[in-house]
Amino acid sequence: MAVKIVHSCLVSKIAITLSVVSLLLCCGVFLRTELMLNELYSRDIKLPEKMTSKHEMNDRHRPDKDQLSKRSVMKQEVKRNEYVLRRKIRQVTNGLNNTVELLTDLLSKKIDQKVGKAVANLQAAKYWIPIPGPPGPQGKPGPRGLRGRMGKTGRRGKQGPRGFPGKIGLPGSRGMPGPMGPKGQKGDAGPSLERPSVIISPTYAIVNESQSAILHCSSSGYPRPDVVWSKNNGTLPHKRAVVDSTGKLDIKHVTTNDSGIYQCKASNLLGST
Repeated sequence: MAVKIVHSCLVSKIAITLSVVSLLLCCGVFLRTELMLNELYSRDIKLPEKMTSKHEMNDRHRPDKDQLSKRSVMKQEVKRNEYVLRRKIRQVTNGLNNTVELLTDLLSKKIDQKVGKAVANLQAAKYWIPIPGPPGPQGKPGPRGLRGRMGKTGRRGKQGPRGFPGKIGLPGSRGMPGPMGPKGQKGDAGPSLERPSVIISPTYAIVNESQSAILHCSSSGYPRPDVVWSKNNGTLPHKRAVVDSTGKLDIKHVTTNDSGIYQCKASNLLGST
């Protein structure tokens, strides 16, 4: 790449110098032609002035006929001089055109030689890379080729963010009832109905003050009876008496007012005990 850049810089410098030299040569040729034309004009104008001045001095001592003949001669000479001047101008212009053509031919040949040498050096360089030219006109589209094979499926991309939930749809119409299924097997006979029975333990309890009194009430029967504790001639203490699902009565922080008879009642569909 470095060699390519150096050679391109040399080519550009050579082209610039050749263009400057050609401009200077053209300017010199034009100046030379103008100087030659000015010299010719000055010569041709001075000659008839001198001739007229001499003839005027001589005409003062001659008759009129001689003056007329001399004037006609002077006119003829002036015409000849003008004709000669025109021919010289044409020759100068033709020579100028010929010199310009010769200079352009020489410059074009030299430019071609220099550019050819530069291109040859570039082509002979180790790291030469051709410089692309301007794009050409677009051609006509060719025929459509055959379809290639399908490539392998790429990796699955990352999962995008979850979108907003959609609106709830309208409820559908109720369908027709389905066919009735087969009857199931007959189940085993259930337990027989039984009246409730109750057993309280202990039946008699002595508890010191500020302690807890615990009474158990076990019941049996079918269906299972519900157990309810109560106090004869009074009510259970509020927030201190707790009854659980097994029928246990727990009275916390016993006082003398809690003494009395407590009753456990079990009841179901068949009665109560």
